[in-house]
Amino acid sequence: MTSIAFDTLTKHAADVVTRRTSLLAMGGAALTAAVAEPSLTQAGKAGKKAKKKCKKQGQPCREFGEIACEAFVSPPDVEDCIAAANECCQSLTKCKGNQFFDCVISILGLDR
Repeated sequence: MTSIAFDTLTKHAADVVTRRTSLLAMGGAALTAAVAEPSLTQAGKAGKKAKKKCKKQGQPCREFGEIACEAFVSPPDVEDCIAAANECCQSLTKCKGNQFFDCVISILGLDR
């Protein structure tokens, strides 16, 4: 995770009022830190291996998104949260970590 992305996340986290939302943001930061490595591998000769690794990140990302949404979002909005999280996970399967970060930050409402 770059220092700019982390700084942006922490600055906006201070504006978040509820504990649930800040916990979701921290969970999203942990997830992004865990899945950011495959996109770095693509720069080397192992482009095919990196793409395979990226494709494998989709399912764990969707599972985490579902668990996080069910834990931190009120029941009427859970399905919308899961759908939005699944859209973010699509960028991970294509090795586009920057788009993933932008998507997660917008879902959490930290892009104000």
